[in-house]
Amino acid sequence: MRTNSEDALTLKKVTHLQETETQTRGKKGLTGALEGKLPFLIIFAVIYGLVFINYIDISTPGGSDYGYHLWLVLMYFLPFVGFSIFNLKNWKFTIGLGLITSLMNDVFYNFIRYLIGMHINLSTYYSEWLIPQNAVLFHLNLGFVVFPVQSWMMAASIYLRVAAVCLMLKTWNIPLSNMQIFNYRSVKRQRLGSFNRAVERQTSLSSPILGDD
Repeated sequence: MRTNSEDALTLKKVTHLQETETQTRGKKGLTGALEGKLPFLIIFAVIYGLVFINYIDISTPGGSDYGYHLWLVLMYFLPFVGFSIFNLKNWKFTIGLGLITSLMNDVFYNFIRYLIGMHINLSTYYSEWLIPQNAVLFHLNLGFVVFPVQSWMMAASIYLRVAAVCLMLKTWNIPLSNMQIFNYRSVKRQRLGSFNRAVERQTSLSSPILGDD
């Protein structure tokens, strides 16, 4: 015979599973809508940096404006901040996509200018931006400070960002199922399975009591 305390405990577990399912559904939001879209998001980051950011950088002569480059850096990461807001564990996801965007700007800025008809010496551009030298490329305007960016600084920055993105892509490929943003369906299936088992157990345990009545 099953006791009332066992009935109460089973009912409590079922209620807890229902509440957990409701909370998980409530947290889904935007991240659930983007579930399983990692390749799409990487392509979006590439296009966003290659087209949108470069368009702003080319059409806006803002290098002398107060804090222009700080604003530009914020624009790299702005579309991806939501992932970390919904789940702080996704900070690498936000940083990685922002770095991809920044590389599209720094590596292809003058290449895009060349494509739209501006007179650019691409060999000089890439030799200075990718091969460490002492030439000053531009002045980085962060608002609170302005300082010259030399060739070796930009080259080091580019290679470090490439390495960071490659490392993050590798980590995304391994624990991707553990990221909440892409794990909603698997979590939902697990919760639903546990819920169904609990209900079945509740029904089977209740049957003898109904029979006795």
